[in-house]
Amino acid sequence: MLLASLVILVNTVAAQSIDDILSKHFEARGGLDKIKSLNSVIMHGRSASDVFELPIHFYCIHQKAFKVELEFEGRKYYQTGTTTEGWTFSPNQPDSVPHQMTQEELQEGLQDFDLQGPFVDFKIKGNQVESIGTKEIEGQKYSGLKLVKASGEVVLYYLDDNYQIFQTIETQRDGTESITTYTNYRKTASGLAFPFTWAYGHSTTQIDTVIVNPSLDISAFKIKK
Repeated sequence: MLLASLVILVNTVAAQSIDDILSKHFEARGGLDKIKSLNSVIMHGRSASDVFELPIHFYCIHQKAFKVELEFEGRKYYQTGTTTEGWTFSPNQPDSVPHQMTQEELQEGLQDFDLQGPFVDFKIKGNQVESIGTKEIEGQKYSGLKLVKASGEVVLYYLDDNYQIFQTIETQRDGTESITTYTNYRKTASGLAFPFTWAYGHSTTQIDTVIVNPSLDISAFKIKK
């Protein structure tokens, strides 16, 4: 009886800890109500590596459609998709036509463009969240959260002192780790905070402009056959 009571107490404390962390995280982003009002976004910026800097553009309707465009030497490369179909286009391809994405690739794209984030209504989405303590990264300590998505995908999140996401670690299908670091958080006119700098591998994306809740037509994300 005593052991059962202790287990219940520990589980309750853990749940409160997660709720507290997420509450502070939502507040740092601008508040849960504002986050839930986020239905679409357009971002313009630059993606740079050691050898190039390319204009990059993101368009997204929350959980409905996404498009990423890169420009290189006057030519556009893109990925675009809706909940049912997606396409990838590179002008370097011999046939110079969009290629259809697999359902797995499409679902990965849609997950990445959950604008409100996987922590919002995570139980309804079928996700699980647990605390994994702190981790020291470059001399600084960050609070860790482990997210297990409904798909089974596992992502580790590390939050900074302001409860903003500093780093995510995902394990790819080949077993390698994909690490993305987010910094330079700024609040837009909407009151929502976004990271304006993303570092991934040897490339860094610098966002210059964020437009919150623009009017976007889902037909613009489809490829006419």
